[in-house]
Parts: sequence; structure tokens; C-alpha cells
Amino acid sequence: MPGINLIFKVTGANVSSATGVTDSNGQALFTYTGTAAGSDLVQVSAGNGGMSVVSNLLSVTWGLPPAPSLHLGRGLYFVTLPSPLLLSATVTTPPLLRRTHLRALGAR
Repeated sequence: MPGINLIFKVTGANVSSATGVTDSNGQALFTYTGTAAGSDLVQVSAGNGGMSVVSNLLSVTWGLPPAPSLHLGRGLYFVTLPSPLLLSATVTTPPLLRRTHLRALGAR
């Protein structure tokens, strides 16, 4: 049914909520991103004309991403990241030393 008011609730490790309205096909989209490892329960309630209906609980489990890693060796530099990451770095080779230094300026 189109035009049904919805309330989405997330409890657990990543508390969240949102509202929505069903589209012309009677569907609505709800997305959220877990920022903490653990389990969440997602439930939607629908109300229209004084009546309300509550959905079953959906369990969502979020795991920890793998740790970022940096591999240095013989001129090859590889960075493996589990998800988008902002990283600023300066690579310098001092004139008197033949070593390369990597100094991280900031990471999020």
C-alpha cells in the first residue's frame, strides 16, 4: 500500500532510527551503517488511520574490519585498507642518508 507512515528503529551496538513513507509500490528503503562491532535488532512499525503493525525483529551482526597494514620493501609500497580511510603522508629522502622515511601526518 502506498503512503503508509513507517518508523524504523535499531537497538543494540548501533542505535539508530528513521521515518519513511511507502512509495507507489508499497515499498520503502531503510539503510544504516554500523560503526561499532556487535549485534543490532532492527524493527519497523507501520501506522495509518489509527492502526499500527509491528514487524518481526531482524538481527544484524557487525564485525571488526581487518586492521590496515603497510608493507615496505625494496622500493615497493603497499597499503591494504579495509574501508575508506583518509591518510596524509610525507615521503622524504634526506640528502645525506639513503633511507626513505614515511611520516604520517594524520589518519581517520
